[in-house]
Amino acid sequence: QCGYYSGQFWYATDAGNGNGGVRLHTRFKGDNSCLDTYNGGTYDNEVHFVDCGNYSGQLWHFASVNGHVTLWNEFRGNGMCLDIVNGGDRNDRVHLAACGNYTGQILHAW
Repeated sequence: QCGYYSGQFWYATDAGNGNGGVRLHTRFKGDNSCLDTYNGGTYDNEVHFVDCGNYSGQLWHFASVNGHVTLWNEFRGNGMCLDIVNGGDRNDRVHLAACGNYTGQILHAW
């Protein structure tokens, strides 16, 4: 549920790698914690916060897909977009999935 919570206030910082990548943070986690992607195992392609570092899973890019804004990271490439699981035992978990015209991949900002 949306509300006035510090974990729901997101911001991006320049990754400093010269290719337009950004690191994603929340006010709750702060500047030293970055959104990253699990590589393998039970949580493969799901996202989580870890200490910021020079990791491709923390380098995110905004893209236009079918007229909407989506996010992808350098670790998985521009064919995998940030998405939300719809149904099953992982319902509402955030992960990377094949980019497409899916409502779970459309970002909104106010």
